Amino acid sequence: MSPEENRNITGHMAFLNDPKPYKIFIAFSAINIIPLIIGVILIIYICRICWEERGTNYNADNLSIDSGYGGRSIDRLDII
Repeated sequence: MSPEENRNITGHMAFLNDPKPYKIFIAFSAINIIPLIIGVILIIYICRICWEERGTNYNADNLSIDSGYGGRSIDRLDII
């Protein structure tokens, strides 16, 4: 087989046989980063929904152990 024929056969394998392996790493990174971004966005969205349902706010008079209940602490005495 001539060198030209050999080059044509192995030409499509040049990506895998390349002496620079960072190309394969970049390809796998691009594949793996898409689900990672989707997962982070989903976690932030779910946390935001839970945070809004608790009603948490950052007013100075509502700073307590559990600010999710309007700033009243867990051991409040007005329910007795």
